[in-house]
Amino acid sequence: MSTLNAEVQDLHSRIITFIPAHLQYACRHWATHLSESLPGANDTDDDVCDALVVFASLHLLHWLEVLSLVGRLVEALPALRHAVDWAAVSHMHCGLN
Repeated sequence: MSTLNAEVQDLHSRIITFIPAHLQYACRHWATHLSESLPGANDTDDDVCDALVVFASLHLLHWLEVLSLVGRLVEALPALRHAVDWAAVSHMHCGLN
């Protein structure tokens, strides 16, 4: 059963309790930081690619839920575009093609 954000009692308090500021920041800005990194510049690309695959496979819905709850769902599509653009220029293509 789905519940609209507007139907959740005390949503603001729940967000403060369960989605702290550092998690909100990470959810909102991870893709920007990723896109500003230089793919292919070092050996960590493989680790980043692996992390992106895990994120896309296991945590994408969690991330979207957080963005929705904090009123930033509109940021999801640009963030995904940043990640895909980064993956497109990385050597591994991160298995996201």
